[in-house]
Parts: sequence; C-alpha cells; structure tokens
Amino acid sequence: MANFLVAHAYSNVWSDPEQDFQHIFMPARLSKPSGITGTIDVLWRTYALPTTLDTYQVYQIGHVNPEALGLTALVDQWSPLATVMATTNVLIQVYTTQGIFLPLATSYIMFTRDRTVILAVKTWPALADLTVEDCFFRFYSNAFFSSKRSWGQVEAVVSHFYQHTDVPAGLAFQQLYQSYLTKPGFVTLTVNGRYRDSFIPMALSVGDVLEFVYDSSVKKVVDFPIAQLQTFTSTKDAKIKYLMHYSGPQGTAEGTGAVQATIDYRDDIDVYLVLPGTNLDGSANFDGIYFHKNNDDAFRQVTHRDYSVAVPYVVTYQSSNPSWTNLSLLSLRLIIRNAGFDRPLVYDVNRIQELYRLPDQGIINAFLGIASNVVNWQAATLENSEYITLMDADTAQITLDQVESAYGYYAIGQLIAPSPILLPQNSTWMDLPPGLRSDATMYEYDVSGKLLGWYPHVLGAQYTPVYAGCQMIEGRVGPGSMTLSQVMGQNNIPLQAGLSYRYYIAPIVNGIVQTGQWKDVTGDTTKVVVINGVASWLVNQTAYQTAIRSDAQHLVYQLAMAPKDGLLQFSIQATVSYPGGAVTEVLTIPVGQLDLWLNGHALIENVDYYVTWPQVVIVNKAFLTATGAQVITVRGYGFPQANLTRLAAMETDFVRYGVISHNGVYNVHNGRVLRIVANGSVWAASQVLLAEDQIEGTIPNLPNGVPYAITQVVVPTRSYTDQDTYVMLAADQAIDQSVSTYLTEQLPDTYPVTPDIIPEKYAVYSPFASVIVHDMVNGILPMDNFMGQYSDRDIKDALKAYTYLLAYDPSQKNVDLDHIAIHPHNEIVVINLTIYQYNFLNRAVHLFLRGEVDLSKFLTVTWF
Repeated sequence: MANFLVAHAYSNVWSDPEQDFQHIFMPARLSKPSGITGTIDVLWRTYALPTTLDTYQVYQIGHVNPEALGLTALVDQWSPLATVMATTNVLIQVYTTQGIFLPLATSYIMFTRDRTVILAVKTWPALADLTVEDCFFRFYSNAFFSSKRSWGQVEAVVSHFYQHTDVPAGLAFQQLYQSYLTKPGFVTLTVNGRYRDSFIPMALSVGDVLEFVYDSSVKKVVDFPIAQLQTFTSTKDAKIKYLMHYSGPQGTAEGTGAVQATIDYRDDIDVYLVLPGTNLDGSANFDGIYFHKNNDDAFRQVTHRDYSVAVPYVVTYQSSNPSWTNLSLLSLRLIIRNAGFDRPLVYDVNRIQELYRLPDQGIINAFLGIASNVVNWQAATLENSEYITLMDADTAQITLDQVESAYGYYAIGQLIAPSPILLPQNSTWMDLPPGLRSDATMYEYDVSGKLLGWYPHVLGAQYTPVYAGCQMIEGRVGPGSMTLSQVMGQNNIPLQAGLSYRYYIAPIVNGIVQTGQWKDVTGDTTKVVVINGVASWLVNQTAYQTAIRSDAQHLVYQLAMAPKDGLLQFSIQATVSYPGGAVTEVLTIPVGQLDLWLNGHALIENVDYYVTWPQVVIVNKAFLTATGAQVITVRGYGFPQANLTRLAAMETDFVRYGVISHNGVYNVHNGRVLRIVANGSVWAASQVLLAEDQIEGTIPNLPNGVPYAITQVVVPTRSYTDQDTYVMLAADQAIDQSVSTYLTEQLPDTYPVTPDIIPEKYAVYSPFASVIVHDMVNGILPMDNFMGQYSDRDIKDALKAYTYLLAYDPSQKNVDLDHIAIHPHNEIVVINLTIYQYNFLNRAVHLFLRGEVDLSKFLTVTWF
C-alpha cells in the first residue's frame, strides 16, 4: 500500500532529472595548452582534425554510450556540434567557466571505435583563452520533444553561424536572425561568445563571430533586475541567495492552449546574467554571459515556479567582467522551457497553492518572513523541503518517508480516501480511490444529499450503488456497524499492523467503574507497553478498568424513537468486547467524530443537536416527521483528543450572500477530505461556493441563511504511511492554523454592500420549554399554585427538575437569532395553552432562557 504514495510522487512530482539525458562535462584535455593543428593522437590511433589549418583544443570524455547523451553515434568521423544538434534535437552548449560560449559550428564531436568521445573546439582567441580556461560541454535532450505536446514542431533546436565579412552579409544574417524571432520559442544570440539581444551589421568588425540558437520549447522568458531582488539565507546550501519570483502566468503549455500551475523544473531553465544597454543607434541591447549550472547550488528550486540564485556566484561573474562596475545594474534572465512531464501542482504539506492566493508582493513577503508567521512559506524552508527533494530525486530513490514529509497528512488522506464522490453522469458505477477498495463502508445519498442508507464494500476498485436514486457516496475506511474495535479489561492484546491504537483507564471504586474519569494513557509506558506487537497493561486491572480501541472499525447504527414529553434524547451506544464476550452498552469513551442524521437529513452539532457525552438531545425541528417514529442514524469514528474531547467542526455558520464560509476567517479547505453539511444535506465540495475562492454566484438549491458545517474527516492512513494518523494530523493542523491566521489578515473577507436577504429563519426548539409545555398540557406540571401572584423563586423551585435541559438548550448557546428561530416545543402542530400556562411559560422563558424563545410560534392561548 505504501507503494501507492511513492508511485504517486513519481507520477506527479518527480521531475526525472535523467529524462533529458542532461550532462555537463569538463573533459580532459588531450592537446597541449597552446592547441594543435593537423592531427591528434588518441591512444594508438592518429586522427585528422576537422580542418587542416585551424588550431584546436582537443578533449576526451571517456567511454560513453552515445545514447546516454541523446546522440547518434558517428564512429571515427567528426561532426559539427551544430549539425548534431539540429539532427538529434539535443541542445548542445560549449562554454567557459566565465560563461562565454564557443561556436557550435566550429566545435566537433567524434566517437571512436572503443566508444571514446573526442571533442575538438576551434580556438578563437578573441572569445576565450582556452590555454588557461577550462572548457565545458552541456548536452540537453529536452524530453518535451518526445511528448505529444510537441507534435507539430517543425524545428526543435537549430543554430546558425556567421563570421562577419561585410555589411551585406551581416544584413543577410540579421534578417535570418530576425525571422527566427517571429517563431514560437526563443532565440539566443551570441556575439564573440557573449550573450546579446541584437546587433547592428554596420557596427561589426571583420572577423567577429556570431551564432544564434533557436529553441522552440521555450515558453517564457523573465528578467529580474538585481537591484529589485530580495535575498535570504539558504539553510540547504549555507549561502546568501537571490529570491526570484515573477508575476503573471507561467506561460501557455504547448499543445494545450491553457495556462495552468505546473512544475517548471530547474533543469529545463537556463540562466543568464546581463547588463542592459543600447546599440549605437539607441536600440535596446545588453551584454550578457551564461550563468552555468556547473555547481548544483548555483540555481535552486524554491516552489514550482520560484527559484534562488547563489549571490557569491553572481559576484564572481561581475568581478570577472571589468566593465560591469556596478552589480545593481545587472539583471538575471530565466529562459523557461516546456518540459517532458506536464506536472500540475499537487497538494503539499507547505500549502503552496494557498500561498499563491496572495498577490505577488504578499508571496515575496511570505518568502522573506516579513510580517508573516508561516515558517513553511519562508524561502529557506521551501528550498530545503522534501517537496523539492522529490523533484530532484534520482531514479528509484524516492522513499515513503520523503513522500509523507512532502505531502503531509491532509494531502495523503485526500489521495487515499477522498469523499464525497459523485456518481459520474449517465453511469451506474464509480471508480474508488485505493483506501476505499477494501473493508470500507459506503454511505449513499440521493440527488438532494439525503442519506439513503449504507452498505459494506468488501473488495473491488469500482462500486455500484445499492440504493435506487443514489447520486453520491461518502466512503469511510473500515467496516461500519454497532461494534467498535474496543477491548475492555483484557491484557496481552495482539495488535494489528497498520492500525492506530489508543489506551484508556478509569478507576474502579467499590466495584463500580468511574466512567466519568476515563483517562487517555497512550504513550505512558508506566501504564501500558507494546512489545513485539502485543499490548500489555502494567496497571492493576482490579483497581482500574482498561480499554484499548483501534480504528479498525467505526460505529454506525439506526434507532427509531418518538419524542418523549417533547424531548428527543438518547445515549450513544456501542458493542464492545469484554472477557466474557461482546456487550452492547452506553459508550462512555467518546468517539473522535460524531455524525447524526434525522430522517435521512444530516444534522449539525450545536445547531441541530447538543451533546454532553454520551447524552444527545436533538433540537432540530425542520426535519421531524409529522407522524410516526423519528429515525435517527448515528455514526462515530476515530479517537477523541488526549483530553477526551471530540474533534470540533472546522467551521459552523450560515450561508451568507449565497455562499459558504463568509465568516471573517480564511479557512484552508483545499487538499483535505471535508464533510460539508448544509440545510440537512451532505454536499460535495464541487457543488458549493466557498468565500475563500472568491467566485461570484450563489449555490443552487441552497437557501440563503441556512446553517452549514464543514468538518475535517480523519482518514485512517493504515498501511499507506509509516507514521501514526493522528501524529501526522496534529502537525498539519499546526501548519494550517498559521496559514489561516496569516491569510485572514492578508486576504480579509469582503461582503457585498447589498442586504443579505434571508427567506426565513431556521427552526429549532427549546428542549427546556418543550418539556415544560408537554408536562403542563399532560397535567404533570399543574398550574394550581400559579393562577395568582407568584415570585421568580416559586418558578425556579417548580422547575428544578428541568434545569438539566439547559445544557442542551439553544438559548444558552449564544445562537445567531438573526438566522435561527427558537420555538417553544418540538411539535409541528399548534399546542393550546391556558392563560395561566402561557403566563408561567412566558416568565420561565425570560427567567431561564433570556427571552430568546419565540412564543408566537405554534402556541395558542385560551382563557379557561
């Protein structure tokens, strides 16, 4: 299973540095430093040089398979590198340490019979002094040209050479150069080995050497004036680095016509250092050199499209060019190519996609830690992140630990078991993600998001819904039933690999387990130890009740009940294992997450129901049936937090201006498995509009003003990761909290100026008032003592037995009365009260319920 994540990283992040057959060589010199003419002896053979009268420097690489360089072998025959490049689509560069290019047209390659590579470079003293300077050869076979996205390219990589003789010839070469400037891609021009933007034939001297290389794979060129660049200290390389971020899109992917966020890998980018200037006629030009990548730390990846350049190397280049007197006048130029792989961004632990919601200056500030508390967005952190390591990895060297660190829990959970999943249009089945292909439970919903039922899925990569009308499923890892994987009062319990476990104890006093005193002792080796996969208790099991729970299964069951005396109240139950066998009992150790449905409608905690574990009181009135029993579905999964509190919803609020999450807080939604409940329905993320996405419009079929809740679903990672699910979750929660805090400040929620019209308030009822109403009507609470004058103390004394209900009453929860109407009882029919009963209820509502219950709803008054 772990191989799934590694395979995903290879397919979606890894940029395969070897796919381009990219190699940089500093070969051994065979000729004497002053060069050689005529012939060259290589081992026991003598070879004539490419031309008879010219002086060459000759180099040997060694035994190399031509295919490793992307070349076609030419045995014992010299081939100009310009010709080799045009026929093989391999970009070839010959340059010095100082970034000066040597012409490809006068540089040659030969493969000997014993597979030795010989390179002959004609010496051009006006360009470079090869008697003392090292010469480097770069072979780069862009895999883009082998991809479907490159189909239709007439020319891939070609070069043209010219040695100036006269103005007419210079003009002809200029016209050729300018014709290539109109083609898709980019043209790199060198004049006497230095990178130039243009040239004027009349300004050339006889003998000047010009060459341009056209590369059709280039999709974008970006210039960075050094005076405008910020720096940071790299923890990866312990160097000061220039930070390179550019605005605007990355460029249109060839063959797609679309602009998308993809990985522009550093191997497919060339860097130049230039001094902007002008020609004699005033036209723009510059003087530049190649900023080569002989040193790996010279040019690094920071994100998918942000980069760093080591300052010391820039300073060295500047000091080596006497005319470049001012570093701040220079610019760095990136020439960015389409790559062999098209790598759209995946969700990662550092939340790069959230970072890119900021404006450009905000992104730069985050990189530099200016007014930012997000360490994960600092350039030094990103440059040294495992996400970048995955891009750079050698073949077969990506490990599961690297993927876990690069992706983080949220992204892994979404890859393993995303939910909900919509049934494809005109289909009767759906593909399942890997985490739901075995031992899972499928919760099926109709087109309105109402629960139809659930069904176990034992095995299979596809799922066919069982219930007619199913349009969406919520998949949950593990079998769901009344039974929880919880072992009580037993010792030496074998543990199953891949599952998470939690350990609990509660004191036993006079033979009675103190269920209100459960304590999580996970990790406390004085209480419990795990040796060779067996959990053993060290506590006295006659003094403590013990419990071991795993995430192998989750709790789900249904009950049908009628409200009793105006109250819909029950306790969460489960079947757990005791030494004597399985027992169904009230579950006193909470689950991590609790979901409830009323008659198929999903409920929202602290709006539709309230919990004082294990007691639940449902106060929803919108989804009650008029007759018959109310069907309640209970689902619980995961572990509570260390203090035994359940994981709260990420956000609970109301639909405002037709969208979700207009709440003044930037919440991170992307890259998570989310459960979105609104107006009694479960929604897929694709069906709703979130304020953070800043998309105009309203959500179809969702009334404005209704409550919603967004919950992070905890997906057990099982055997997909080596780390515990909840350890990984806690780390991601900390990152998202810092991201949310920063983006709330940087991208404040904005509201339309028009009124937020609410068709009607959402109806709930007061359980405190409801029981009083029913007891009065049924004669359980007589009004004999409340038909004349009486005090508030008299009311309090009479209602002492009812005050426990205040813990579940909406009036005590600071609910938003602009969106919620609290009714006095649970019935959807009118209840008649006498004037004495009404007056008593009215005073009780003001005394206990802060006057927040609307007594005008579903009550009438008679005078007898």
